Amino acid sequence: MSNVTQRAHSRLVDMALRYCAADRSDPFAFNRAMTHIRNGIATLARLDGEPACYEAEPYKEERDDPLLGPYTVTAYRNMKRP
Repeated sequence: MSNVTQRAHSRLVDMALRYCAADRSDPFAFNRAMTHIRNGIATLARLDGEPACYEAEPYKEERDDPLLGPYTVTAYRNMKRP
């Protein structure tokens, strides 16, 4: 596998991991994403120029616990899948 291919694959896997962290209710999300990456369903470049990949945008969200006080968690928005 060339360096470009390895970097693209690594980027797709990182994006899939963010998507899976956002979709905690689906226990098979990572397996499905990896299958889509291996079969070429999830890709960074399609013929129309739009990427078809898993993605979720992480952001920090502050929450409040009555006993512990405020704390920060990583939440996700803008979830996308091919």
